[in-house]
Parts: sequence; structure tokens; C-alpha cells
Amino acid sequence: MTQKRRRFTVEFKARVIRAALREDKTLAQLASEFDVHPNQITEWKRQALDALPEVFSKKREHQQQDQPSRGRYGMRDTLA
Repeated sequence: MTQKRRRFTVEFKARVIRAALREDKTLAQLASEFDVHPNQITEWKRQALDALPEVFSKKREHQQQDQPSRGRYGMRDTLA
């Protein structure tokens, strides 16, 4: 008998990773609590940590595009 592969939502993965980053429980405790394999938690945590620089670089680029340009003397150009 074959088992169907489980699919986890992004929200579930985020909840598991937040718990793993708190480090107040062992990996085995988290695996038992969330009913996933400890290796899966380790993999999701690695993926999340690897993606962190992208999160901050995209945010910075987005903020720079949204800010109005600054004119002479560093004051924002506005039409009053």
C-alpha cells in the first residue's frame, strides 16, 4: 500500500521554522509536535536562512524605488 505524499502550506512551514529558530525545544520535540521528520525541519530552516539576504535586498530596492527623489540640500521635491 502506498502513502500519498504530504504537502505543507507556506504558513505551516513558517510556523515550524519560527519554532525551530526560537531554540527552546529540541529538533525531536518539534518533529513530534508538528508531525514531520527532523530532517525536514532542518532542511526548511536551511532554506529559510539561505533566503534571508534576498528578503532584505529586495526590501531595500523596493524602498529606494518608492521614495521621492531628493533635490538640492537633501529636501524632498514636493509640489505645494
